Amino acid sequence: MKPVMMSTLSAWTSATMRGGVDKDVMTCDVMVTLLSPIGAPECGWLISGAYPVKWDIASFDSKKNDVALETIEFAYDTLTRVL
Repeated sequence: MKPVMMSTLSAWTSATMRGGVDKDVMTCDVMVTLLSPIGAPECGWLISGAYPVKWDIASFDSKKNDVALETIEFAYDTLTRVL
């Protein structure tokens, strides 16, 4: 079985969420971009000093043909619209 490669976002979220109360919170800046149907940036936000506080992955049901959703909720210092 091949090992699963995590995205940078998933690896950071996982490390932060598993850190526990005795570890320092790893903050970083996150850029969120809303794309048009053709993939062009429509607008964007820079989230400064962000860290994940909730991470949820929807359950899978082999009898349905639904899109799997992954939700990450952040706490942050500032939010700035950049596009």
